[in-house]
Amino acid sequence: MSLRNMYEVKKPGLFHASRRKCGENFVVLLQDREAGVLVSGDPSDAPDVLTVVGWGKVYVLSPCTVKAYGNGHNGGLVVFAEGPGVRVEANDGTVVYAKDGAEVLVKSPRARAFGINARLSVLGEEVHEE
Repeated sequence: MSLRNMYEVKKPGLFHASRRKCGENFVVLLQDREAGVLVSGDPSDAPDVLTVVGWGKVYVLSPCTVKAYGNGHNGGLVVFAEGPGVRVEANDGTVVYAKDGAEVLVKSPRARAFGINARLSVLGEEVHEE
């Protein structure tokens, strides 16, 4: 991945992640607790894979895969995932709230996930499905 596929968000606000704007696969570095990333709108404009590192909030409403790496304790990165086709890989320092068909894979004991009508798995072993 080249450096042109990495975006830094240093101030409060919402970064709209889209394929048209950023490409199919890219990284967003959140450096402010009041910053966030939004993936919504036309499903064909959603990135294939979005990697988010840091702290703040991520809202995923269009189908894509999000790799989340929180920075800090107590859920430095909070991900809200909604809808079929939305997949989240939760790593250290990440808390995920999933609903309505979203899928979450918890890859670290320091990550947490909660779901309503969602599929939650821990290291590939299914633990909850409604």
